[in-house]
Amino acid sequence: MTQNGSSEYYITSVEHQQFLSDAKDNGVLPPYPIFTITKREGVNTYTIKVNGNTIRNLDNCVSSFEDRHTEEWIITFREAHRPYTVERKGEGGLAWTAPWLEPKKPNPLQILCEPLIGNLSDPPQFDPAHLFKFELAKRVK
Repeated sequence: MTQNGSSEYYITSVEHQQFLSDAKDNGVLPPYPIFTITKREGVNTYTIKVNGNTIRNLDNCVSSFEDRHTEEWIITFREAHRPYTVERKGEGGLAWTAPWLEPKKPNPLQILCEPLIGNLSDPPQFDPAHLFKFELAKRVK
């Protein structure tokens, strides 16, 4: 994860092995949306944009917005699993969560904000629904 400035990533749900899409654009983006992760003040604290839109929680769903209201997220590398968890800063453990897939829903992979579930082993173990991979994006020129 970027330590200063911004970097661009594709984000994959570990639970479903699928890239995340931007529901605002009905999930149809060639090839996959690029998320811009920007370091903020604080340990593992970042803001996230997709296609220039800010990402924040709305009614326990992770959504993109055209306005400039930013929300901060705690993105933590989970060494035992190799991917990351993404928690809403200051919200007592609400984290990005991949839902059960329901094909009849308009956007079956709508990422939710739900309590982070893990056990206290050393290192902690997390439900795959809470784990996401961040792959540096390569822009086509």
